[in-house]
Amino acid sequence: AYLEKKKVLIFFHSTPGASGHGWAPDCKAAEEVIMSSLSAAAPVVLFMAGVGDLTTWSSFHRHPYREHQQLQLTDVPTLLTWTKRGPSHRLVGKDCQDPDKIAALLDHLN
Repeated sequence: AYLEKKKVLIFFHSTPGASGHGWAPDCKAAEEVIMSSLSAAAPVVLFMAGVGDLTTWSSFHRHPYREHQQLQLTDVPTLLTWTKRGPSHRLVGKDCQDPDKIAALLDHLN
């Protein structure tokens, strides 16, 4: 009930390893742009969802995020909007590093 009235985003990214860094450099670059974009936007709830290490993501063909009926992730990074009906709009890969595309995604939450 709480989230029904909130603007919700989910950011799927490579999970940081022992070094503290994720295995996908695009995810780190996207995270920086997303956080910068969100600092200038209306308040949203952002969930950060790690997909696991590289072996888990790439070799586990039955990854829960890949198979989830509503999520069906194909790549990381992925940024999606979540409504009471589930995901509605998404950015995938390098699009998550584009401030204009992130702004357009955020417009869908209004």
